[in-house]
Amino acid sequence: MDDMKSIGVDKEKSPNRSSAAMISLLGGYVILVITVVQGLVLMPLYLNYIGAGLYGAWLASGGILGWLSMLDMGLASFMIQRMAVAYRRKEHSLVSAYFFTGLFLLSMLMIIFVVVAGILSLFVPSWMGLSQQESATLAGCFVLAAVATSLSILNSGISGLSEALQLQLFTTVVTVIAALCGLGVTLYELLSGRGLWAIPFGLLARIIPITLANTGYSIYLLKNDIKAPLRITREQLRDIASNSPALMFASVGNAIVGQSEPAMIALLANTELVTVYVLTRRAADIVKMLLDRIGGAVYPGFSHLCGVNDKESALRTLSKILQLYSAMASLLFGSYLALNHSFVNMWVGREQYGGNTLTILIAFSLFISIRNGLVGYLYRATGEIAKGSVLITVESIVRLGLMVVLLRQFGLIGLPIAMLLSALVLKEILGRWMARQLGTTVKSPLSTMLGLSNFGYLLVLIVGMAVGIFVTASTWFYFIGLGTGYLLFSIGILLFTNPGLRETLWGLFFGPRTRPKML
Repeated sequence: MDDMKSIGVDKEKSPNRSSAAMISLLGGYVILVITVVQGLVLMPLYLNYIGAGLYGAWLASGGILGWLSMLDMGLASFMIQRMAVAYRRKEHSLVSAYFFTGLFLLSMLMIIFVVVAGILSLFVPSWMGLSQQESATLAGCFVLAAVATSLSILNSGISGLSEALQLQLFTTVVTVIAALCGLGVTLYELLSGRGLWAIPFGLLARIIPITLANTGYSIYLLKNDIKAPLRITREQLRDIASNSPALMFASVGNAIVGQSEPAMIALLANTELVTVYVLTRRAADIVKMLLDRIGGAVYPGFSHLCGVNDKESALRTLSKILQLYSAMASLLFGSYLALNHSFVNMWVGREQYGGNTLTILIAFSLFISIRNGLVGYLYRATGEIAKGSVLITVESIVRLGLMVVLLRQFGLIGLPIAMLLSALVLKEILGRWMARQLGTTVKSPLSTMLGLSNFGYLLVLIVGMAVGIFVTASTWFYFIGLGTGYLLFSIGILLFTNPGLRETLWGLFFGPRTRPKML
């Protein structure tokens, strides 16, 4: 955290990046808790009120919407990076120009998104093998979900201004309140017998107030902080146009990586297996959402730091970020390995569990893949947007090909195997590129693996895997006790084997000067 405070120069006049990152991270976790509660509470209701077949088709169609979301070309993150650097350099006219030019382009992309989704809604239901009535329901819900997604794309650009300025408290509070409203609407509509319609209604009830509130707050910031005229400029259009191919590549890659699996299972297997795969992976996706918040929280501040070319502070900050990521990821994915079998059995029934092998492969593949996403995101924050985006795209294309082949060859376990193989290669390349960008070197894979701290991460995962295979909780009381015991054991292992983690946590909560000693 001390390194987050060191991001940039002229500290007295710069935003408190430490507080901004913490607000963003904590707000994101509150929203995630709401999302998790929604998934846990509503999933059995979805299966009961909607049915496994129609709900599986909905999940698959959501993957198609994810593919369509590549139309945003990653423009919002590009806007944040450019606005953050400009604001750090006190070039307020550039902040205004990037904001308004980016919003204009996002608005055009939003219209295209809705039109394309409307056309696809005429064909998507027929791909799922549904009845005529179910197809009509899925088509209508698909269109409403597309409208909600398009508003979310626009809102990512609108809220990007407050992120670039590191003033995120208002937007965070609004997002939390709106998430609760969306949850309430979905639950009410579901219990009222609306069936699948309850889900897109809830999405709209969430995103509409967020977009309106963020629009008002951005107007306030422009008027009182930026104080520069809004205009669409050729210079910013040229900058965006020159980076558009790379931005599109990155967006396509993210869509392929994050959204293709349910649709691929539905097309190459059947919709019932979509439900099995998604429910087996559900807890891992919650872990992924927790870890993904780290990149979003530190990205604007890291852009500030790289914008003034402070490589030494950037390297220290990156090291601490990855250290905290590794500890959190091993702890969370270890818990997933230990508890997922019991959780799915008690939650939705053992027939919806895809097996221990699938759980293990999902955990290890996501552990590496999410880390790659974090490093790649921060690599683009250094200004290497085009290079980093092309790399992600190439990896995504390779992974997609592997997924098709391995899904047909091995069934559901082929999907995480494909992710693991491609992620291992990407990890080495990204590590070397980031090290070169920050003026340092990388350790060999063997020396890194033999490090005591990395042994601790691996031990936590191995113990979690053993617990998941040999121990199954039959009651929620037993489940909570098992999870608590595993967490306490794992935290002890991580603190004992990782002195750097102890120092980082001590500095985070008590200050950097006094550190604990462990014998």
